[in-house]
Amino acid sequence: MLSGHGRKETVMAKVVGAEERDKLTGLLLEYFRQIRQKGGYPYDANRLTAFLQEGIEGRFWSGLFDDVLYRHKLSRAELYQRICMNGSAFFEAISEIVDTRGKTFSVKKATADKLLEFVGTVKVPATDKFIARNHFVVNSPASAKVKIGLLGDNFKLWFLNKVEESNGQTELCYHQLRKPSVDKSILQELGDSAETTLSQIWELLNLQPRGENGVLLTDGYVNIFYVCDASGVLRAVYVYWHSGYGDWVVDAVFVEGPDGWRDGYRVFSHNS
Repeated sequence: MLSGHGRKETVMAKVVGAEERDKLTGLLLEYFRQIRQKGGYPYDANRLTAFLQEGIEGRFWSGLFDDVLYRHKLSRAELYQRICMNGSAFFEAISEIVDTRGKTFSVKKATADKLLEFVGTVKVPATDKFIARNHFVVNSPASAKVKIGLLGDNFKLWFLNKVEESNGQTELCYHQLRKPSVDKSILQELGDSAETTLSQIWELLNLQPRGENGVLLTDGYVNIFYVCDASGVLRAVYVYWHSGYGDWVVDAVFVEGPDGWRDGYRVFSHNS
């Protein structure tokens, strides 16, 4: 077997009891069931393969990270946040760590994987002067132009007094968030292309007023836009389709907040 440094080493085998064998067999059968189900495997099959290979070779990373938590006096939540915010620097700082069995493993410096995976672009038509409170209105009857069921308190406080000047046709890029992240890291990756406008959000809602298919996700996942509020402060505006009530939910949050977004969410930016 290979050690963490790539050297061959002899590992003494241990008898696995009947109860543990049954438990492991049940888990493996569940893996087989999931990868063969008609709807497809719901997670990353490549990561599953890598995980199983690690187990076959006896490299149990949970024990390794338990050691990181102990040595660096971190909670699991704090470790998770550090990895999300700056995984490359964090892994470089702990390039040599020891697992609970006393073996030393080298952790390769994390590659600078992008947070965002480009999906496509969408044209947004020219807009006249845009008065936010005239458009973003809770309006769920069947006759409503866009069915909005809820405007969050932050959105109402920060954006309903906003007025945007007329704008020509623009183009937005939309990306899938590949892993959980806070706004700070997303904004760093987007750079100067991060900022969008309320009128652009409204035009996209107009294309899917009742949750039709389109560039906005309508499966309960969130669509994220970075927009300056009426005071010129950049906020994260998010919209999602609430299938249970059959309407859109619109709200906003601080971009400096500690809470992050989950993988699979969609992030919009202007196409510079």
